[in-house]
This record gives sequence, C-alpha cells and structure tokens, in this order.
Amino acid sequence: MLPRRNPTAITLTSEDVVAYEDSRAARAQSIAENNKNKKDAKADPNDELKPLPSDKAKNGRTGPSREERIGVNR
Repeated sequence: MLPRRNPTAITLTSEDVVAYEDSRAARAQSIAENNKNKKDAKADPNDELKPLPSDKAKNGRTGPSREERIGVNR
C-alpha cells in the first residue's frame, strides 16, 4: 500500500480576500455593462434573411453539379 501524504495547508490573508472580492465585483460590473450594451443595440429585422458569406460561396459553385457528381445525367 502507498504511504499517505500530509495534507497541504492553505492560508488566506485578509488581503487575499479583499483582492478576490474586488475582482469579483469588477467582473460583475463588466458583465452588467455588456448586458446593457446588448440591450441598447438595435437589431436589423432582416439580418436573419441575409445570406452568410459562406452561403454566397456555395451559390456560385464552379464545380460539377450534384447530378453530374452522382451520374444521373448519363
């Protein structure tokens, strides 16, 4: 059987706690600002109807058509 290791002791100082609380408060504030900015932005109602750049490339195919690839036009 393997020998057991001694437990690791972790010590926290009051400065550690203050730094943690400050970082959490700053993160919560930045998240709140991001959410506010998202609500303020106006969405284009036709945005979903616009093709994506990758879709544009698919529409302008230069290769063989589907029928040619599977041999239907023979």
